[in-house]
Amino acid sequence: MNPEQMFTDEELELLFDSRFFELKASINQKLTDLLGLLAELLKAEIAMKEIALHDEVLQSNPKISRGENYKGFPWMVLDYPRVFKQNDVFAFRSLCWWGHEFSFTLHLSGLYFDAVKKRLPAFLAAFREEQIFIGISDTPWNYYFEKDNYLLIEELLKQENDIPDWISHRTFIKISKKTNLQNFSAVPGEANTFYRMLMGQLFNKENL
Repeated sequence: MNPEQMFTDEELELLFDSRFFELKASINQKLTDLLGLLAELLKAEIAMKEIALHDEVLQSNPKISRGENYKGFPWMVLDYPRVFKQNDVFAFRSLCWWGHEFSFTLHLSGLYFDAVKKRLPAFLAAFREEQIFIGISDTPWNYYFEKDNYLLIEELLKQENDIPDWISHRTFIKISKKTNLQNFSAVPGEANTFYRMLMGQLFNKENL
């Protein structure tokens, strides 16, 4: 390639734009603040102790992390509450994926997945008309909303004739919602409400 033709005009405009990284740093700080606000809401929710969870979940601390390249785009995530062990995972993950969406995901495996398996068919039936997604991939670490990774509950119920059998062959479950980036101001409230609903349906003490 001729070096003089290497960059397009659009690329050169961005290369010359010294404001880009200043704005990116400002956005990252505001996203950190937004997820920090969500962490405080979740702390208050957990402090109510109305759900039956192990102490290691209840005593976990919020963790905000970020990266530059999930499928080519930056991301920032809050994991809270969170337990990540080799076989046992309990994580409520709130993710901002630049250029795509905010998403909120309950990820369970091991003993935490075992604790809710019997409740999941009724949960799926009750929320089949909601915009709630179920992870169907063989890996729990994908967060893109395509048909090979997530299905709406209604789509899953249509695809799988025997939900208890489908659940029995899973090693983890992921239950997710998403919202537009433009909806950023509502993110803490939406994520907290989703978490409260999931805990009430799956881990409520009265239902154990």
